[in-house]
Amino acid sequence: HLGVIATVAVVIGGGFMTLGVGPVGAAPATGTISGTVTAAAGGAPLSGICVWATVPGAPGGQTAGQATTASDGTYTISGLATGSYTVQFNGCSAGNYATQWYNNQPSQSSANAVAVTAPGTTGTINAAMVAGGSISGTVTAAVGGADLQGICVFANQSGGGSGGSATTASNGTYSVTGLAAGSYTVQFSVAGCGNSGNYGTQWYNDETSSISANPVSVTAGSATPSINAAMQPGGSISGTVTDTTSPTPNDLQGICVSASHSSGEPDYVSAATASDGTYTVTGLAAGSYNVQFNTGCGNSGNYLTQWWQDASSSSSATAVSVTAGGNHTGIGAAMQPAGTITGTVTAAVGGAALGG
Repeated sequence: HLGVIATVAVVIGGGFMTLGVGPVGAAPATGTISGTVTAAAGGAPLSGICVWATVPGAPGGQTAGQATTASDGTYTISGLATGSYTVQFNGCSAGNYATQWYNNQPSQSSANAVAVTAPGTTGTINAAMVAGGSISGTVTAAVGGADLQGICVFANQSGGGSGGSATTASNGTYSVTGLAAGSYTVQFSVAGCGNSGNYGTQWYNDETSSISANPVSVTAGSATPSINAAMQPGGSISGTVTDTTSPTPNDLQGICVSASHSSGEPDYVSAATASDGTYTVTGLAAGSYNVQFNTGCGNSGNYLTQWWQDASSSSSATAVSVTAGGNHTGIGAAMQPAGTITGTVTAAVGGAALGG
């Protein structure tokens, strides 16, 4: 039972002695990271700064622990396994401060690693927060000029540094704060921020991809205003996805459908098929797209990933042309059954089966 102290009686030469073994099932020891966060200008301690410890190289930047600085600027992140971590500092509720990583680095890739050895504490992992810059502007509809609420605005630092995001207000205005000095691409999209209109995703200044976007320069502690956008009507791609059952194929729900630029640019827009197998990918700027079909949006079937038209890779896919405000219909797919590979993994020493 967890938490029970076990003892073992050992017979030695007609007598016995008792050996204490310790807690049965005790949790492994963990370490901590601690430090103090101050303002670079003036040196005052900062409360409300968010501090994250993440595992370098882990999928999605796996967060191992998080803390918020107290009134004296101190923080402690506990519960950390022995290992190497990157530590991020973000303004959160403390104000407009540029996100940074230890030790005064602009990105996770350039961050200094912090070693933790349980059950010890790695202290003096401090940060001096620099005033953040900002990007602001107004988003309107290209047709009619109405202010657009609920448009997502993303500022991504060139070279993979930190960025920020905002959502437009009822008058179409936005402000992305907490930005480090540098060059940014600014993206405008309807996906997930409350606007139900069909507008094509675009980048400043009226560009259709991040590669062709005009860079926006930000200076620490200064505002970069008038980074505006006039949203063009979005195009769409629609169709139906089935299996290959003969003579009557079954409609497939929960198939992911993604439309990405056929030129190889990294940006894409996606949708999932409904119960009747239909889908519509909206918010597409005018251009040429490769359309991908795969499981992972609720469908648990074993189907091969494919591209329009029955292609096994994006390089062999047939491109779909989209016009602003137009709907390209009939882009369907018949999902082919996929094969499987199975086996058992064991320890070389002892032969125990290894889960996980």
